[in-house]
Amino acid sequence: MGPYSHYDGAHSHPVNRALHMIAIPVGFSSIIVIWFHWIIALLLIPAAFALAWLGHLIEGNKPAFLNNPMHVSYARICRAPLDGAQNSRHDGQEISLATQT
Repeated sequence: MGPYSHYDGAHSHPVNRALHMIAIPVGFSSIIVIWFHWIIALLLIPAAFALAWLGHLIEGNKPAFLNNPMHVSYARICRAPLDGAQNSRHDGQEISLATQT
C-alpha cells in the first residue's frame, strides 16, 4: 500500500479527479489574485471548495479534510513532482507512463 493510497482511493472517479485538477489551481491562485483584487481572491476560495465538494458528491464519499484538516494541503497537484515518471495504480503498484494505454 503506497503513501497516497487513501488519496487515490478517495479520488478514483474521473469527474472527481477532473474537478480537483480545476479546483486546486483555482484555490492556490487566490494567493496571487489577492494582490490585485482582494474581493475576487476571497471568492475563489469558496469556488474551489465547491468544485472539490461537487467531485466528492459525484464520487459518493466525503472529503478527507473533514477527518483531518491537514489533508487540504495534500493535493494531488502538490504531490505530482514526487511521482516523477510514474503514476500510482489503485492497488498500490507502480506502473510506468510508457506502459500505460
